Amino acid sequence: ASVRQAAAHVAGLWREKAALPDLLTIAASNDAGPARAAMEAVGRIQEPGTVADILRIAGTLKSTQHDASGAPADAAERIREHACIYALIETAAPQETRTGLKSSSPATLRAALVALDQMRNGGLTADDLLSQLNSKDDGLRATTVWILRRHSDWGESLASFFDSRLTQADSLSRVETELTTDLLAALADSVAIQTLVEKHLDGNNKLATKMCLNAIARTTLSSAPPSWLVALNSQFDQTTDSNVATIIAAVLNLRLPKEGHPELQESLTIIAAKQSLPSETRLAALSGAGPDRAVDENTFQMLMTLITSDQSLNDRTSACNCLASAALTTDQLNALLTSTQQIGPMDLPRLLPAFERDGSEAFGLKLVAGLTASKGLRGLRADLISQMLKKYPASVQAEGLKLQRLLNASLEEQTAALEKTLATLPEGDTRRGHEVFMSKKAACNACHKLGYGGGRLGPDLTSIGRARNRRDLLEAMMFPSISIVRGYESVSVELNDGRVVSGIVTSESGDEIVISVDAQKTHRISRADIAEIVPSSVSPMPNGLATALTQQDIADVIAFLLSNER
Repeated sequence: ASVRQAAAHVAGLWREKAALPDLLTIAASNDAGPARAAMEAVGRIQEPGTVADILRIAGTLKSTQHDASGAPADAAERIREHACIYALIETAAPQETRTGLKSSSPATLRAALVALDQMRNGGLTADDLLSQLNSKDDGLRATTVWILRRHSDWGESLASFFDSRLTQADSLSRVETELTTDLLAALADSVAIQTLVEKHLDGNNKLATKMCLNAIARTTLSSAPPSWLVALNSQFDQTTDSNVATIIAAVLNLRLPKEGHPELQESLTIIAAKQSLPSETRLAALSGAGPDRAVDENTFQMLMTLITSDQSLNDRTSACNCLASAALTTDQLNALLTSTQQIGPMDLPRLLPAFERDGSEAFGLKLVAGLTASKGLRGLRADLISQMLKKYPASVQAEGLKLQRLLNASLEEQTAALEKTLATLPEGDTRRGHEVFMSKKAACNACHKLGYGGGRLGPDLTSIGRARNRRDLLEAMMFPSISIVRGYESVSVELNDGRVVSGIVTSESGDEIVISVDAQKTHRISRADIAEIVPSSVSPMPNGLATALTQQDIADVIAFLLSNER
């Protein structure tokens, strides 16, 4: 086999046409290594007459499982299929390759479609793909969707097809409904698709409207089409309470212009005040209404209820962010300050921006005293206190310095505290540790992946027991900024208008970067708005998590994580 593989490789390097018959025979065999090398050689020789043979060999590949793009999940079959497709692309004979579109073999059809899509001047069109959307073969259907998703430039050609589907929304199967919604979201860069979505948002077919709303909620547009914002705002006047959440989800996924959208944001503020709606819907509406908005007393009390420790992390985070950005009255600020006594270390730092607005000496002194006595004290950082007190008089800032010194424990003090805790930590229980890990109090799974579930803001903890010991894990819980895992470092982004956004860069392009501030909140920032990006030495994992848990809780979580060695 190794000799045949080497011979096939050399024949390809020399573009030896006389070897084609033997190469095709080897490529059709089940001997994976030589078959792959032979097919690579066929592609290098670039003889259009071999296209029919390549398509025939591709059609013999069988796999009952496929990945998201429709490729065989079996590694050996995937490698052979890739060699066939690449050989078609290298041969660059689009007319000959198009004969594969008439084949009854799903594997041949798939190879021809992918090759034509990737081939220069392949001439693949939307019509070539639309007929395959209803294929009974899962792999071919997935490939069709994968190619269509990448062609917003076909929007004009596809608009009439999707218009027909939306018009007949009531007769679509569940699979067809989901597929249509997904493709509309993926193709939303196209002006024709944007116009189509707007048309059906204002139409009489409720299911088509819902499909369009769900599509908007999945788009990744860097800016919202202005006509969509108008159409979404009008939806609030036409819908029932049961559908409001769907509209809000669509709005929250869109990036509003710099100046905002006053009419839409006012509608969201009104919805947030509706006591007939579930609290999570009202919270989502308030999140989209934007900063510096007054909240009525009922809405304020709802937010105060949601920041208590028995609520889910996502709800607590959203409620804290809303309170931090709202234009609170003096009475509301005092009530919020009183509540900080019982706010945990994970949530207290998120509330600090709310207190930057007052600036009076009396409130400032009360603020510093309240934070010093809070059970969430260890979640604070000295730099956050300094930022919060900038507008307060010197007397308040002097008291703030005492608080900052209290928070700025030296490395020696941290090490001593760590060793003391390690020495007194009880034995942990794996089962209880799993419960704490998933609990609302710790909410570790909101940021960390474990197996197939969990968040992606922090490192994957699936096999953490192989790389970390008991001391390492305790240190990460008590003092997360001492050692930050590579790839999860925070940055501080200073904007041209003076604002600073800190978090982890979760994706970026030539036009924008996406910063994840926490498990719930992300910022899409245009590069044109950025003055400077600097690395941060502060971990995105909150300080003081260990103080929110009992020593037994900590020991149980560590025991659970150490059990994850595979």
